[in-house]
Amino acid sequence: MTEALRVNSTAGADDVQLLAKRAMALVGKVKKMATSPETTKVLRQFSTGETSELTGIPVATLKRKATSGAYPVGTVNSQNGHRSFSLKDILDIMDIEGLRKRYCRAIVVAIANFKGGVAKTTTAIHYAQYEALRGSRVLFVDVDPQGSATSSMGLIPDSDVDEHHTARDFLQGDTPELKVQKTYWPNIDLIPANLSLYAAEFELPKRAERDGPGASSVSVLDAGLEALKDHYDVIVIDTPPALSYLTTNAIYAADGVIVPVQANMLDFTSCSQFLRLLSETVSDFEGISGSSKKWQFLRFLVTRFGGTDSEQAIVEWMQTIFGERTIRYPLSNTGAIQAAGPEMVSIYEADPRHPDPDRRIDRRTYKRALNILNPAMGEISDTVRDAEQKIAKEITDQLEAV
Repeated sequence: MTEALRVNSTAGADDVQLLAKRAMALVGKVKKMATSPETTKVLRQFSTGETSELTGIPVATLKRKATSGAYPVGTVNSQNGHRSFSLKDILDIMDIEGLRKRYCRAIVVAIANFKGGVAKTTTAIHYAQYEALRGSRVLFVDVDPQGSATSSMGLIPDSDVDEHHTARDFLQGDTPELKVQKTYWPNIDLIPANLSLYAAEFELPKRAERDGPGASSVSVLDAGLEALKDHYDVIVIDTPPALSYLTTNAIYAADGVIVPVQANMLDFTSCSQFLRLLSETVSDFEGISGSSKKWQFLRFLVTRFGGTDSEQAIVEWMQTIFGERTIRYPLSNTGAIQAAGPEMVSIYEADPRHPDPDRRIDRRTYKRALNILNPAMGEISDTVRDAEQKIAKEITDQLEAV
């Protein structure tokens, strides 16, 4: 039995190390709950109805073509005859029907706010998975040393992630390219994070000094991602909740920025400070590069919205001040997020049909969560698509001018 710790007991390095070991042991147990018997996280199957919603193909057509062999057969439940499909099956169906959109090159989206607790990682993970479910090739880049997004993608940062597999070595100049790894999602790749990334905070300015005139400590990640853009449609970056070299590298690399913010006075004030610091950071960018930095979009997403009168008033302020930059659909508080959280699964991974009742999410709660998430994620996706079309036109115009 674990010995209880006294609240007023002293705490030294050994005590903190013991607490860390206990915490990591619990995380390991939670991960086992969330994973398959093979000890790796596995993405669930999708019903024929869900597959129809994702592809726009009628259920009857899916069943007929799966039976005939024109589509992947999926998995048929021997007890009730219900057919389900893996995401790989769904992507193959999209390819057969020519439904997957291809971008001219990846659009880089940074999810950023210097304040913590605003559902930044939740937004980043759900947006990346929203795009993946609709056929996009996604690269998820975690540059937050805490590695919360990495955990959500099935890896425990300090035990499953080798420090050389993070962005650290590239940012420090120790390797010529960013290292990308596959995930249990067939069309989401990952650059994971763990505490070793903190080292890059100190090495990035030193690298700029070593590289000499014209070198920048904020444009390193941009150069690394540039080499990967032809392989993806969307690159999503989850940033640390602080103004740091890692955050500024992400913002510099981004084609667009999504700012999650809660509808309370403290967070609204913090958001205004974020914008002031962001403005100063952009000025620094321009001083370094000699050219103006313009994002294709800068949008604000209200998160953890409770619907109170005071919250609604702040949302109205945001809509007045930020105009159309405010995403129209706030992310309301929902029990589904808390229900899914302990198992380290997103709403898009949660399974209302899971055979284990303890891991099953209530269908009504699940649908309510989707009705909250999908409009907001869809609006971000539309914004990204518009940005891609503008960039594609610019590239076409430049080629025609040559």
